[in-house]
Amino acid sequence: PASAPAGVSVVLVGGGYSAATTLRALVDLAKDGDFPLRVVWLLRKPSSAGPPYAVVPDDPLPERGALVAFANALAAGGAETGRASVAVRRGASVRAVRRDDDSGGVVVEGVCEAAGGGGEEEFV
Repeated sequence: PASAPAGVSVVLVGGGYSAATTLRALVDLAKDGDFPLRVVWLLRKPSSAGPPYAVVPDDPLPERGALVAFANALAAGGAETGRASVAVRRGASVRAVRRDDDSGGVVVEGVCEAAGGGGEEEFV
């Protein structure tokens, strides 16, 4: 919405079609809105396992095919996101969600392959 604060951060957890649909909606919102949006997309599936979504040959649902193509391209770093900054973290798992008393925001703590799989990382 136009009344959103300058600079909104969202942590999106998941690799199902609902997550891809939400990601698409967030990117579209940022394109239409007048504020920047930062999204951190956490996927359990590691990079070594290939794209997040399997392409269904001759998919009878063309919208699903377009969604899969968008999400896979974004995960590979090749999708247009407009005013949205999308950081993809593969091999991720969430360890905790807590409120940050200083900012009033929410902090998601977890691990991902970028942190070596054993180190903690915060996704604000």
